[in-house]
Amino acid sequence: MDTMMSGTDDDDRPVAYNRVAAVVVTGDEDGAHHVISEISSTIAEIGYTVPRQTWTY
Repeated sequence: MDTMMSGTDDDDRPVAYNRVAAVVVTGDEDGAHHVISEISSTIAEIGYTVPRQTWTY
């Protein structure tokens, strides 16, 4: 993730720009929503597009 945060392509855009991501958390519901929100927020900050409801636990 650190590399993706500082890396850019030839047009000086983040490496993750124009890519879509989803989140899968293994385990039960206890804490899963929190983990999903933290991961989704982080990957959105580095440039990924995170469509609504693209997560599961």
